[in-house]
Amino acid sequence: MNEMDYKEIVAGAIEKMLSLADQRDSLEIELEKMIQFVTASFNLLSEADKWEIDRKFQPMLDTLKRQDSSLVDVVRKVLQAAYPERLTVAEVRNRMRKISFDFSSYASNPLSSISTTLRRLAVAGEVKRKSVEGVATYQMRPMNTGLTIAQWAKKEE
Repeated sequence: MNEMDYKEIVAGAIEKMLSLADQRDSLEIELEKMIQFVTASFNLLSEADKWEIDRKFQPMLDTLKRQDSSLVDVVRKVLQAAYPERLTVAEVRNRMRKISFDFSSYASNPLSSISTTLRRLAVAGEVKRKSVEGVATYQMRPMNTGLTIAQWAKKEE
């Protein structure tokens, strides 16, 4: 009977997971680009075409928006509640679990979804990303500072 090399099997599985995560991130970026394109192009349609497209695709688009926005909204709230503390992706996930956020509708694991969301918020300037001892941490912009998002994002700590 052949003995299995579990170390090799696990290493291979991890490599496949990383590859799939990269593919998912690429797909999410491409999806975001398509959403922006459709949103910008929708207004160029005739009223009849808008109505037809809206009737045909709106239920699917609503599902996409609802899944994404609810995650984004909760991530924002968690970071805002933690201010001025910086949180890692795992800490954000743990706090979301404490408030019973339902991750069941997400195909990928919660850490991946949260990480992608935090990266998008950082690119948009809503949160600051800082590497602390090699680990990415995130901090939400404080409320009522009088600073615009762009001013706050450029402000040094």
